Amino acid sequence: MELVNRLFNDKRLTSVVLITWMTMVLAIFSELGVMDSHFMKFGPGKHSKVMGVDLDSWYKWGCIAVFTFVSTAINSFVGDAIMPWIQNTVQDHKTRFLPYSKFTCIMITQIWTLYCCVMSVFALFVMLSQVDFLLIRICADLLVNVYTSLAFMKGKTVDPERYDAWMKMDGQIHSCFINGPDPNVSIPITSHVATSHDAEKNSKGYCEEPDFHRDGVEREMTAMALLKGTN
Repeated sequence: MELVNRLFNDKRLTSVVLITWMTMVLAIFSELGVMDSHFMKFGPGKHSKVMGVDLDSWYKWGCIAVFTFVSTAINSFVGDAIMPWIQNTVQDHKTRFLPYSKFTCIMITQIWTLYCCVMSVFALFVMLSQVDFLLIRICADLLVNVYTSLAFMKGKTVDPERYDAWMKMDGQIHSCFINGPDPNVSIPITSHVATSHDAEKNSKGYCEEPDFHRDGVEREMTAMALLKGTN
């Protein structure tokens, strides 16, 4: 069980498991003869078809190749931009403020859903046609993911010890409750601290730009102090 926990928590080991399993799958299917199938062919020919259309010329093949690269790049870029926003802003109950009107938020989520449904049909047929389009898709995906990953990590500092301490503290706080005005009602510590902290700042008339990183650290520290006081 300890090994399973390490594989789950250490993302480096998780990545090694993924690479190992992918290599095994490629070896197994290669042994079954997939490398000799029409799927492993490159370029146009009678073997190349997309949605029933023969790609028997370099022009047709080039159109599909360009579509594959551009579509994959757009999907990766917009997906990394919209999906975290939908999950962390629209769907997360802890987020109390929205950057746009509710109608606009609904329209964004619906447009993204419609786009995914339509484009997934074309992407599926292209990916299953032959391996060269799959390689083009992989290249576009990796290039865009480098940019989006760097954008997500912007402003973050590498500190494994503080990261482990933060994760442990966060897990402890979210599992703890304190009593509110009504002894029979328990209130999550994070909610209590956030509310009292915001009320204190508002009562003092603070008008400066909020420092969300600092406020988050202060709230966690205050919550731990409250937790120790209730023990």
